[in-house]
Amino acid sequence: MCLRMLSAACTAGGIAAYGLTDMAVTPSALVKCNMQIDPAKYQSISSGFGVVLKEQGARGFFRGWVPTLLGYSALAACKIGVSQFFKRYYSDIGGPEYATSGPDSLDLQGD
Repeated sequence: MCLRMLSAACTAGGIAAYGLTDMAVTPSALVKCNMQIDPAKYQSISSGFGVVLKEQGARGFFRGWVPTLLGYSALAACKIGVSQFFKRYYSDIGGPEYATSGPDSLDLQGD
């Protein structure tokens, strides 16, 4: 697989792994934050979901999804896509014998 395709595949996989999963747990994070702000009103997770649904409707659970998706997707693109790019780039420079061996097998002293 060429370097660009590998980086794009890793970036897309990272976005799916980070961005979508963190976006999916945003409603529970929203309730948790509300519990920290007003513990008398939001006494438990289940009652907190009920309070949000009653006061804000179903739309209240979708608050914060877009920034979470964009933020964690950008993080994943940099963290996974860029790191895979450099792993492949430098393993190609070092050659196949160094790309598959661990750091313990390298003779760095020149003995």
